[in-house]
Amino acid sequence: MTQRRIIETLQENIQLTQAIHYLNHAIEEIQFESCKSIRQRWTISEISLFDVAVQLFGDNNIEKLAQVIVSKSKSQIYFRIKYLNNKRIKQQNTQINNMQNLFSQIDLSQCAEK
Repeated sequence: MTQRRIIETLQENIQLTQAIHYLNHAIEEIQFESCKSIRQRWTISEISLFDVAVQLFGDNNIEKLAQVIVSKSKSQIYFRIKYLNNKRIKQQNTQINNMQNLFSQIDLSQCAEK
């Protein structure tokens, strides 16, 4: 893997971390609001959560998530998104550890401009 690709991958991981932070924040909002409040603003919440979920989990998991949305209650959607998010966080942590290992192997003195 080239140094450029390693840097690009690290940047992708940073963007992913920001997206996961946004998703966690949105999930917390849903979790702590009353049921009545969730029902009143669910259309806005489900659209934003679904958009973030598409970005985070890709098409394969989104199909499953869409089935849950169609067939289950909103609390079950929350738990499904949280499950997928936790799974993604574990994968991301593995990627970050791998990137850190690769990054530690780079001789940074070669990166200096001449």
